[in-house]
Amino acid sequence: MKNYILTFPNQFKKGIEAVKDIKIREKFDNVIICGMGGSAWPAELLIDLINFNPSDWRVQNCNILVNKNYNLPYLSGNRNLVIAISYSGNTQETASCFNKALEIGAYLIVITTDGKLEKLAKEKKIPAIILPVEVSVPRLGCGYTFSSLYKLLANLGIIKQKDEEILKMARSLEPLELEPKGRKLAEKMEGKIPVIYSSFELKTLSYIWKIKLNESSKIPAFCNWFPELNHNELSSYEVVNKIQQTLGNFFVIILCDQEDNLKIKKRIELTSEIVKQRGYDVEVIKLSGKNVLERSFKSIILADWTSYYLAIKYKVDPLSTLLQEKFKREMENLQ
Repeated sequence: MKNYILTFPNQFKKGIEAVKDIKIREKFDNVIICGMGGSAWPAELLIDLINFNPSDWRVQNCNILVNKNYNLPYLSGNRNLVIAISYSGNTQETASCFNKALEIGAYLIVITTDGKLEKLAKEKKIPAIILPVEVSVPRLGCGYTFSSLYKLLANLGIIKQKDEEILKMARSLEPLELEPKGRKLAEKMEGKIPVIYSSFELKTLSYIWKIKLNESSKIPAFCNWFPELNHNELSSYEVVNKIQQTLGNFFVIILCDQEDNLKIKKRIELTSEIVKQRGYDVEVIKLSGKNVLERSFKSIILADWTSYYLAIKYKVDPLSTLLQEKFKREMENLQ
């Protein structure tokens, strides 16, 4: 895993190169990106970045949404593009959406490394983007998934071409510089349950932190975002003693971006004070980088280091997914 983190910046160039031959000149009413887990959140992150500054990204005014289910959502309009992403190529839900897209006659494109989905794409003569098989788990191959999806949407004329901007961002990432901070954060977090907060605009980033801690460190973790959490979740810190005795202590991480709305920044400050007064540890992480794209991926690398060192502390293999694999086998037996 350490090697995956250190070589992570190399993924973006390879992801972009994997899409060079995929070009379809067509306007779409809807783009539905189907995927699960680490194959889906790179798409959610890309959508967040597009929505963060639409004028800097958008070309076509079509709907772009992520679908994490067996079925496709109801769609208005006749020109629909379904992008089926499965890093392993064997995700049941994504394969189901692939077949549903064939049934309704939607344009269909696959992004994968291998597996059943690649075979289905070949069999049905569906365009397929084949990613390098260099990283064993989807959550650590998000650079491939993110950059290939970006390049696909750019080649389709849906968003602007930003190859140089993304490659420049990748060159600016210095994983080794973030290692000490991740190690220190893991030390503070040991024995506690992480709760990650962010602004609504960066909600996917808080969710990514949760996923990294769930899968790599094998611990429960939860996330939410401002301002919604102030209308409900804040109340959960009221009965501090009872919660600590029955559920364990929480460690609150707040991701703060320099472009957060001023009112959100005030909410972060006040929420942090209230939670600390109730006896919980709070770590406000100010995202660093020249733009939100760079800041997001530096934060993801920090999440990887933190979850890596927590895994070492808990003596678990950060790359294993034993419970997921057991669950998948039992699901297949129920078919």
